[in-house]
Amino acid sequence: MYQADVTDFDLHTQYQVVISNGGVWYGVWWEDGKYGYCGHLPEPAQVQKSLNCVIKHIAPGGQLILSMQDAHRNKTMDLPQDVTYEQRIHDKGYGVFDKEYIFTNNSDNRQLCYQRLTLAYIANEVFEGALHAFDFTGPVISPNRHYMVFTRPA
Repeated sequence: MYQADVTDFDLHTQYQVVISNGGVWYGVWWEDGKYGYCGHLPEPAQVQKSLNCVIKHIAPGGQLILSMQDAHRNKTMDLPQDVTYEQRIHDKGYGVFDKEYIFTNNSDNRQLCYQRLTLAYIANEVFEGALHAFDFTGPVISPNRHYMVFTRPA
């Protein structure tokens, strides 16, 4: 396992599969059934730079796989052991938003965990354009709609 800045790293090797499972980028399903992209990099230039960096690490014939999820929205869910999960979305404009994750113990209303982070929707043209510039094909959506796959030519 490695930890690095996704916009500037070199592992000096290539892999057959690179997976972003809710990581720096991932796919989202819109309410109309179409898909888009989201990630932790709010600037399109950062997205482009990160993809260029990761592409160098995908071997010929290799794949980039992204997990997919529903578009972000406010929601609350009851969890086991009398815990509630809540996520709150705060729109900052231009496709950028803050997302709060809150876990609360219901018996004493005590907050167990809290995180707030900034995310951004990524224009399909930006994400797919970066991959297609290197002749990747895709995306191909998995039958269960949980993953999208881009393939580098052999």
